[in-house]
This record gives sequence, C-alpha cells and structure tokens, in this order.
Amino acid sequence: VLGKAQVRVHSSLFFDCDGLQLSFGELILNLIQVCEDREAFVRALFGRSMAKWGRLVGVSNMLDFLERAPQLEFQQEVAAKLPERLRSLYCTVWRCVADQRGWPLAWPSFGPKEKLPKNRRPVVRLSNSQRRLGGGRNEAFHINEAGWLENEASYGHVRNAVLALASEGKLRFELMDLSAIQPP
Repeated sequence: VLGKAQVRVHSSLFFDCDGLQLSFGELILNLIQVCEDREAFVRALFGRSMAKWGRLVGVSNMLDFLERAPQLEFQQEVAAKLPERLRSLYCTVWRCVADQRGWPLAWPSFGPKEKLPKNRRPVVRLSNSQRRLGGGRNEAFHINEAGWLENEASYGHVRNAVLALASEGKLRFELMDLSAIQPP
C-alpha cells in the first residue's frame, strides 16, 4: 500500500516481548534481502520451485505442490547467505514449512477470494490441516492472490523498501513489553 501511494518508509522498528518471534521477523526480513525474487523466496521457505513445477500455485493445487519432495540444496544455498545467528532458526523454520516435520506446521494461505472445499472428492474428507490451507489457522503466507507475495511487483516493492532500510541501518528489532510502557 505504501509503495503504491509512493510513501517512503524512513525507518522501521519491529518489537515483541518474545525474543523468538522477534528473531523470526528478523529472519523473514533477511530472507527478503537474500531472495532476489518471489520465486526464490517461496523456494527458500517451501523448498520447492514454483517455476520448476511449471504451474501457478493456488489453493486448489497447493497440497500437490507440498507433496513434492523438498530440495535440500535450496536450504543449504539460502542458509549460507544468512547471518550466522539466524541459521539455526532458519533450519527450524525449514523443518516446519518445507519438510513439515517440525512443529507447528506452517501452511500457506491464499487470501479471501479462494476457499478450500470441504471435500476434494465426494468420498474423501479433508483433514483439519488440509482445511486450514484455506485460512483461519496456522496460515503463514498469501501466495498469488493477496499481499506482498501476490506477484513479482508486490514482492519487489517490499524487497526494495527492506533493502533500502537495511543499507541505511534503519531496520531495528527490540524486545519490548507494551504493558511496561507508560503513556506520556
């Protein structure tokens, strides 16, 4: 929204009372910095290439996309580009998102326009985790429909802003408990 309105962000402060959440936010911003395009970002998190798969990923075929084996070389390539302090966290995130062996599993969500049907086939019922692909719980990223992963242009706007702020040292991460802050 800010990019379309041509509003320049001069600094950005990310805060949380949970250090792990703060580190996760820092990891995502570092992934944006090292992933030159949306395809590379999706590959870094999901361990699979949308381009190599040859189909547009959407809610109707995301399970098929996730059933493909993750490519470990994607993880190794990206981990080498990240700051040392974030590599262990990245490996944990990889297990939850790409390998889907960690906890909690993080599923993509495709925004408000598409809903995952209750049944893919009349005789097959979807598990709770499969239904969550349509949103509501544990969704993590909106791909190909809404938000900053909607298309290359939206990803590019976010990446350019993050790169500019990082190069100026204006991305800050602070442990902060809002209940401890007193209003003036």
